[in-house]
Amino acid sequence: KGLGAKSLMDGLKETVAAPGSPELDYRIKLLSDYEIKQVVVYWKDYGINDNYINAWSLETATDGISWKTVAGGESPHAGETVINEKFLSSTLRLRAKSARDWIGIYEIEIVGRPL
Repeated sequence: KGLGAKSLMDGLKETVAAPGSPELDYRIKLLSDYEIKQVVVYWKDYGINDNYINAWSLETATDGISWKTVAGGESPHAGETVINEKFLSSTLRLRAKSARDWIGIYEIEIVGRPL
């Protein structure tokens, strides 16, 4: 159902990760603990048009269980969201939902360094 999560971090902003539903919940397991400096989410039309995403959050966990919200809000009202927060993480979680339509994400870029 939907278009695969592998498109979420394939390095191409033309491909979309879309679960085929009005909610998405992607978890990204990093190779080790990382000091994250920046995360960029490429929503394209899903972030611009209010019919799509009406709530989203980026969360972090070092144990993969205890989630802490790094950023989030209502509709992004933009094709991309740049999150300039410094935090430690071994797993990221990007969630979003829509009250009307199916949604997706074109790409997520994570900038940081392993600890």
